[in-house]
Formats: sequence, C-alpha cells, structure tokens
Amino acid sequence: MQWVVRSAIIGAIYSAGILVWLLLPGANPVPASVWLVAFGGMLPLFALAVIFIRRYLRVGLSVWRRALRKPGGLAVASLILFVGLLVFAVRAAPSRVLPGQPEIVHGQYVLDDHGRLTPVTREEYLRAAEAGQRNFVLIGLAFYVATVVLVETGKRLRLHRRAAG
Repeated sequence: MQWVVRSAIIGAIYSAGILVWLLLPGANPVPASVWLVAFGGMLPLFALAVIFIRRYLRVGLSVWRRALRKPGGLAVASLILFVGLLVFAVRAAPSRVLPGQPEIVHGQYVLDDHGRLTPVTREEYLRAAEAGQRNFVLIGLAFYVATVVLVETGKRLRLHRRAAG
C-alpha cells in the first residue's frame, strides 16, 4: 500500500501546483486534461484505501476513532489542511464569482444558468472558468489527503494489533 500513499502524495503536489497556477494574477485557466488528471486520479486511490481498510484490516470506524483519540502529526496536519481547503473552496466557489457555467456559444462568452444565457466579457468568462477548476482541484486534493490518512492510520493500527497480540 506504500505505492498508494506515494501516488496520493504526488497527486496532492500536482493538485497544489495547479492551484498555485490558478491563483497567479493574470493566469489563464488550465486545459481540461490538466485538472481532470488531478480530479480523476484521486478516485481509484481513495477506493483502494477504503478497500484496504475494510477488507484487509477488517475495521470500520475504529480507524477514525483511533486517529481522533490519539492524534499524531499526520492527523493534525491533515485536519489543518482539510479545514483550509474547505474554507478556500467556500470562499472561491464559482457561484460567488459569477452565476452560471462559463461557455462559448456561437463565438460569444456566456454564463449558462440553467438555460438562461448571460453574455459576459472574456475576463469574466476566464474568472468563472478558473473558479470552477479550482473547486474540482480542491476536491481532488482533499481526497488525496484522505487517502494518505486512511492508509497510514490503517498501517499504524495493524502494527498496534500485531504488537498487542
């Protein structure tokens, strides 16, 4: 399972790099293939972490209870990062920037709000596109962190069980 942890850490660093790019003043949105890798990569890793916890350790909520009862550096850092990501996601939500999904219809920049098209400038279009990309990357980053926490806590629980009996 160490490769899952390493892959999740690489995914988190990749996602953080995209976030930094999207926060640079005047930076354009990244191509969809760039942020889809960050978002889609977390799904199989998180699924493997959950399978590892449930099948191989035969534990459920005890992993979370143990992590909260005896928080180590990993749990504390993860909690701080998760809260930071949550605050950032709420603050940078696309609906707070501009209402609607950015689209180009017949060569014109518009925001599509449930079928109601609102013409916008190129700058407003880019700002809305960046906000949407930030949220997808933030979700991916949060799941990468959760993957690392699940696997590492599960490994520590397994070592504790072996030492106890």
